[in-house]
Amino acid sequence: MNSYWPGILPEPSVRTLNDMRCVLASPDQSGDTPLYYMYRDLALTAEDRAYLYEQNLRFDITVIPPKTVGGEYVKTKGHYHPLSPSAIGYPELYQVLAGEALYLLQQSDLRDVVVVTAKAGEFVLIPPVYDHQPRDGEARDGEPGLGRFHE
Repeated sequence: MNSYWPGILPEPSVRTLNDMRCVLASPDQSGDTPLYYMYRDLALTAEDRAYLYEQNLRFDITVIPPKTVGGEYVKTKGHYHPLSPSAIGYPELYQVLAGEALYLLQQSDLRDVVVVTAKAGEFVLIPPVYDHQPRDGEARDGEPGLGRFHE
């Protein structure tokens, strides 16, 4: 992991099988098995952290190991960004650091549903008001799908 982030990494937040049951195709599985790891609010220096804070930005890395659960590739729980009080929608920028990732994007009313595939080094821009769910694109020999998340 340190080959992708030269700074100090905090303890990650971990999503377990139990956390993800509500979005699995086979929700009958349970347990505390870790499915993916989230390193939140990263900054290399105090100056970087201050700048990100001033700009209302956050820099995260999510590690999605190459495995399957109930026959489907590991995925994140997915989320959307509600409009701000001033009715402004915010985009989100993802960069795949290693491996391959799939991004399921959909408008909440399902008028538009898109799947985007991205490989290491590629970026995916999530438009405002799209629900999005990153997932591992392909189970490989020990290579995790790593994404940098910019909010």
